[in-house]
Order: sequence, then C-alpha cells, then structure tokens
Amino acid sequence: MTLTTQISYTGNVIEEADQTAMYFSGNPFILELKKLASVHINDGFAHSKDEEYKYTKPELFNSSLGSFGSSNDKKQAAIDNELLQTFDSKIHLLQFFNGRLDHQASRIETESNGVYIGSIHGVPAQIDIKRYLNCTAQANSDVYTHLNTAMFSDILVVYIPDGVTLENDIFISEHYESIEKISTAPRILFIAGVNSSARVIHHYTTSGDSKHSSVLVTEIFGDKNSKIDWLKIQEGKENSFAMDQTFAELKDGAHFSIHTFALSGTYCRNNLIIRLLGRDIEAHLNGLYLAGKNRLIDNHTLVDHIAPHSVSYELYKGIAGHNGTGIFNGKVFVRQAAQKTNAFQENKNLLLSDEAHMYAKPQLEIFADDVKCSHGATTGQLDEEALFYLQSRGIGFNEAREMLMHAYSAELINKVIQDPIKTYLTRKAEENFPD
Repeated sequence: MTLTTQISYTGNVIEEADQTAMYFSGNPFILELKKLASVHINDGFAHSKDEEYKYTKPELFNSSLGSFGSSNDKKQAAIDNELLQTFDSKIHLLQFFNGRLDHQASRIETESNGVYIGSIHGVPAQIDIKRYLNCTAQANSDVYTHLNTAMFSDILVVYIPDGVTLENDIFISEHYESIEKISTAPRILFIAGVNSSARVIHHYTTSGDSKHSSVLVTEIFGDKNSKIDWLKIQEGKENSFAMDQTFAELKDGAHFSIHTFALSGTYCRNNLIIRLLGRDIEAHLNGLYLAGKNRLIDNHTLVDHIAPHSVSYELYKGIAGHNGTGIFNGKVFVRQAAQKTNAFQENKNLLLSDEAHMYAKPQLEIFADDVKCSHGATTGQLDEEALFYLQSRGIGFNEAREMLMHAYSAELINKVIQDPIKTYLTRKAEENFPD
C-alpha cells in the first residue's frame, strides 16, 4: 500500500467508521471513543521502519485491508466447526461470522444469576461498561487498536459476577467465508469478578479463496482471586491476514493462563499485553507457532509487573520451514515497586530449511533489586543424531522428522486442560508441520 493509496484508504475507513456509529446512536460514550479513534487513524498504519514491526512486514497486512462492509453481512453462519464437535458437555457458543456476532447461530446455556454473555446492545444497566471498555487497550494501543475501535459495530461482552464459577466453557467461533475482499473488526470484552472462574476457547478459522483481514481486539479483566484459562487456536487458510491484539489486567491473587496456537494462515500478528496490577498474581503465557510455506507468524508479548510478589511464566516455541517466517519478541517489565517478582521467559525455535527465517528478541527491563528473572532464546535444527537413531530402527526420514516435531510441540499441547482439545491440536499440528 503506497502512501497515496493509504491516504485514500484512510479517508474511506473514516467514512465507514461514521456509518458504524449508527449502531451506537444512543450511546455517547462509545460515539466519543469512535471519534477519537478515527483521529488516530489519520496518523497512518505501521511500517517496516517502525521498531515494533521491524520483521513483521506490516505492508503485507496493510495491503490486505479492504472495505469493512460486506455483502455477506446478513448471511447466517453455518456451524461446521470440527473442534466444536469434540465437546460432549454443554458450552456457551458465540458465533462470529465475517466479523459480526451471529445471534441466531450462538447458543447461551443457563448460568448463575448475574452472568451475562452476549452483545453490548443488551448489557444490563448494572454492568458499568465505561469502567472497562477501551481502558487497557487505549493505554497500550497502536493504530490497529484504534482501527478496531473506529470500525466495530458490536461487542461480545462476558460478565461473570463475584464468586461465580462458570459451569460451562465459553466457545468463541470466529469464522470467515467471503466471495469478496473484506476486512472485519470483532471486539471482545471479558470481565471476571472477585473469586470467579472461567475457561474460554477462541477458535479462528477461514474458508474460501478471497482475501480477508481481521483486526481483533480482546480486553480481559481479572479481579481479585479470579481464575481465567484462555485458549486461542488460529487456523487461517491462504489469503487470511490477522492482526490479533489481546490486553489483560489482573488484580491481587488472580491466576491467568493463555495458550496461543498459531497453526496456519498467510499472515498472523499476535500482540499480547498483560499488566499485573496487584500482589500474588500468577500469569502463564504459552505459544506454539508453525510458519510454513508463504506464512508469517509474529508473537509480540509484554508482561508488566507493577506490584510486588507476583510471578509470570512464558514459553513460546516456533517451527519455520520452506520460506516461512516466525517472530518472537517478548518483553518483561519489572517496576521499582515490584519487589519479590519472579519472571521467567523462554523461546525455542526450529529452522527446517535454508529459506526459512526466525527472529527472536527476548527483553528484560528490571527496575527492582529483589527479584528472580531469567530469559533466553535458542534457534536450531532437528537433532541429527535423533534422526539417525530413528532411521536406524527402520523408521523413514519423513516419519522420523514428524515424530521429533511432535515431541517438540507436545510440551505446549499438554499444558491445555481439555483432553479432546489436546487430541485435536496434536492432529492439526501434525497436518501443519512445515516442510
């Protein structure tokens, strides 16, 4: 996207943003958020010269952007999700189709009094949306967060009151199928009250040959002693471009785990920003990314320790083959007040071909003196001795290679709680292992 094209496109986006405002004509708070976001869009999109996007080639994503309106908007989503069929128990199903929350295809089970799962347009008055929406995203935003804010037409809101353990898992199915080039801006707001607990599975899939781009923003708030387990599985087809931004704020005693499996897709950038606001918080960040032919997968994480006596564990593994590109950029901040912090970060990568690329940049910024922190990154190839050993036992080269990659990825897959999902991830990882 040239500068001239970008200026023209920005103008069109702002016009479309004005059209999305009609969905919130009676909500001055959201209208003001959209107005401010439109102003920021004028600053322009990211460029490879920007340090935060140095290896991400944002021009590829920018050129994928199209109209945020679609002739498919009124089409009801057909639920044909293989992962979804693995669940025997009841779940809360939230179905996004081409970026829009499909209320007819979604299904909400009965829960305790006070739980709300649904559109922002139906949020009960006692839930103070202003207290949460855009708060952490605005504080850590870049132009793509502003683009989402300007363009969303609905928000999936999950609110779990104090003391409630959600009986059923939440399954967010985000599917794209279009006969034309489209862009979408889904938005999720998740609020977990004091001593509450929930598990979320977010599954991103695409079908069809048309190019599409998704600019997703998820905001997660974990109050004191809350427990949140968040699983993100990304399975885009060719011509799928995803800019996925997740923001989490955690208070005293919260326990938060997020597992990201980027298995396929032409372009995927995951920005994950977690702020540990209180004491005795435990945060786990796990990720597996497979960068095969013509794929670029980027993981940018930031863990911000603001208060003392909290811990964070981070493990990301990548495999790049053919001409694929994998990126990991992980930052850990330990503020001066965050004494007694334990923060561990590890990134491991496998390169399977001379044309593949891996970029790793672990970072620690520590301003406290009584902490335990470590970080490291390694990049190498499959163990030749292990390959030779397996082949000497009559196992073919390709099968031996796959066995080693399976063992390499199993460490992360086994961190997932639900057994049916482990089975699914094992099979899908094997299908997408790079050449």
